[in-house]
Amino acid sequence: MHLRLSLIALVLSGFPSFGAEIRQAGINALGQAIITIDGELTADDTARFASIASNIPQAVVSLNSPGGSLSAGIGIGNSIRSRGYSTVAGPTALCASACGLAWLAGIPRMGHPNSRIGFHAAFTVTDGRAIERGVGNALVGSYASKLGLSDRAVAFITVASPETMMWLGNENADAAEIATVFGPTDQYLKAVPSARLAPVRTPNPKANPDLARYSVQVATAPSWEVASSIVRAYQRQLPGVIGSLKPIVLEAANETGRYYRVRFGSEPRDIAMLACARLLEIGMSCFVARQ
Repeated sequence: MHLRLSLIALVLSGFPSFGAEIRQAGINALGQAIITIDGELTADDTARFASIASNIPQAVVSLNSPGGSLSAGIGIGNSIRSRGYSTVAGPTALCASACGLAWLAGIPRMGHPNSRIGFHAAFTVTDGRAIERGVGNALVGSYASKLGLSDRAVAFITVASPETMMWLGNENADAAEIATVFGPTDQYLKAVPSARLAPVRTPNPKANPDLARYSVQVATAPSWEVASSIVRAYQRQLPGVIGSLKPIVLEAANETGRYYRVRFGSEPRDIAMLACARLLEIGMSCFVARQ
């Protein structure tokens, strides 16, 4: 999809900006904190996001922004990836330019079929004109590489000129090699009063090994279809970590309803712990569970 809408961010850049509204908006039925980002991104938003996220072990980040500061998009994205958060663009969301860069950091990264997620080359405004920045594009390329994105994906997010936009959707995400779960997003974005943030579980390295089988849990999902999409996203984005581990989707339930656990295994305990350790090294969240 090639549409000319990046002028939104360009026009906004000519007015005073006070940063995006960043806040925790409750906990969803999956036990994830909901962190929302609304509005144009400014350089100060990196520190503001990190401050809000500092004591939140599990979260989904809902993004709705026309773009803004390149450093904020990359900075927030680095924070999202280091904490193992997922990202989502809801049904009415516009997440373009720098916002799209932050959204890329989520695993899984999710979008509603009606959301608008867009990318273009980095630029500065000089004498009222958008001028493409080679240095900015180099920073974007380096950031995308750290996220594990391919050269094809880097080309997709930087090929459009500042006055145009490359829009990502279900019909072109595979071709762009940007693994994304597209579908309903209510389960992620709706706060549930009775829900509680799930505790972080860490395997005990001093436990005696036995002959039982273990798996690595990486996520929970509201439906079988979404769980299957998460499995595919991990297999595409992290083949060197997940390797040949068998995907396992387990149905579970709590006071808010049914959900699905996404795991990889089943293996001896030391192999499962090694896989989880590798995920933790690259900023992902996981825990090892006995089968």
